[in-house]
Amino acid sequence: MYEVVWRPLLEGKFGKYADQVGATWMWTKLHLRGGSRTRSGKETLYYIKGGSEALLGALQRRLESLGVEILTGVAADAVHTEGAGVSGVGAGGVFHPAGQVLVTVAPQLAVGLLDHDGADHPAVPELQRRWSAIDYLGNLCLVLENNRKLSDTYWLNVNDPDFPFVGVIEHTNLDRPERYDGKHVVYLSKYLPTDAELYRMSDEEVFAYSLPHIQRMFPGFDRSWVERFHVWRAEHAQPVITPHYSRAMPAVESRVRGLYLSSMAQVFPEDRGTNYAVRAGRRAGRLIADRLRAATPAGSAYV
Repeated sequence: MYEVVWRPLLEGKFGKYADQVGATWMWTKLHLRGGSRTRSGKETLYYIKGGSEALLGALQRRLESLGVEILTGVAADAVHTEGAGVSGVGAGGVFHPAGQVLVTVAPQLAVGLLDHDGADHPAVPELQRRWSAIDYLGNLCLVLENNRKLSDTYWLNVNDPDFPFVGVIEHTNLDRPERYDGKHVVYLSKYLPTDAELYRMSDEEVFAYSLPHIQRMFPGFDRSWVERFHVWRAEHAQPVITPHYSRAMPAVESRVRGLYLSSMAQVFPEDRGTNYAVRAGRRAGRLIADRLRAATPAGSAYV
């Protein structure tokens, strides 16, 4: 069972880290998947009409109505400290003063925000060491816009080690093609190191490389089915959950006063998921609010 099913699935998701994945992560994954089904094995899935854009758009409008300023297209490049805590964030050459900073990128990326002379808090070196210790895999996702369906399956986990992707997700078997201008949308996903050959290929090379593998899995498939294709890459897609991960997992609150980290590396023992990101964000928000209340004299207002 391990050699036929679990080993190729683990290697497909974690690559060279497959034999280091902790049993707690594995148990939680099975428990969550089993717990979402009825006794007969049936599972009900829901999809927001309009996808993540609809959700994020509603969130943006709500925040702006509360007076929140949202900057897009501007990269945060530094978190500054002064005395015992944070003093603000640098973004696009502009300094934004702040007494509380919540960083929501992967820990390895957060390290770079503190790698400058303006972050001279004595706790920073140890913080960078701990954040740098969390290994990540990247992800490559080939998206096909087809003029017909590949199969009737929505989500196909692949345990064939010769197939370059670990999952084939035919999205329009969950959400109707009519919502996508009649196109049948298919995602082919692969977790891999960012120095892997497949990750470094051009978009056209990824597509050409994938075609014979797709044809082998779906013998009726033909190149003429694909009207458009896209390739997406993410450097920090999957934190590697090793044994005793809870000891290495970064805390939300750091030893730099006012500096917090909330990322997918901190949803353990669960795996990545938007619902866990929402939960983690709420917890971080409540923690920051508690710290602000504790630091605010009685009878004073805080923002």
